[in-house]
Amino acid sequence: MKINLFSLFRKKNELQDEFPFLQFCALPKGVCIYPSFVSLEKNNIYAHSARFMINPEDQSVIECLIRLFFNEKVEINERKNKIVDHNKTLICYKFKEFGQDILRVVTNDNEFVKCLCEKGLEPPGPETVFPDKNLGDYGSLQGGMAFWWDVYWEPFWNSLREDEKKQYLERSNFSVDTIEFLKCRH
Repeated sequence: MKINLFSLFRKKNELQDEFPFLQFCALPKGVCIYPSFVSLEKNNIYAHSARFMINPEDQSVIECLIRLFFNEKVEINERKNKIVDHNKTLICYKFKEFGQDILRVVTNDNEFVKCLCEKGLEPPGPETVFPDKNLGDYGSLQGGMAFWWDVYWEPFWNSLREDEKKQYLERSNFSVDTIEFLKCRH
């Protein structure tokens, strides 16, 4: 009889019990949506996770969606909120990064994910996140700015069609340098 010693000592992730396999259905692949949700299935967590920067006025929209889908009033804050409604589970909380609110969501409710992605949420713009930087001075991204771009901005930017990007830039009131910065990176 073979015994896999690694499986005996492998630490179980706390989320594995929260999201059982029987209640999981993968999201369609190849669809560029925002916020961008990733499957945690490879870690034996049968849910989808997103981490995204929000504008303060969007928090109430998300809280209303949670109330609608999970039948519970919640105020998103730094404490992890776990909400269970029948076979649907949601864990959410927010934290600060780059001086902005970041929302972390883990759920097995695909309809909630779909509805959240249809809300047209937008992260704070580059000039809000980096008010003291002249974005026209950045040819390549490194450090914190590269992290912000990869994790928080690019998923949003890539979810937009070319005409939507153009409309976004027209209504954004960004400086010419910031517009050029965004245009050269898509």
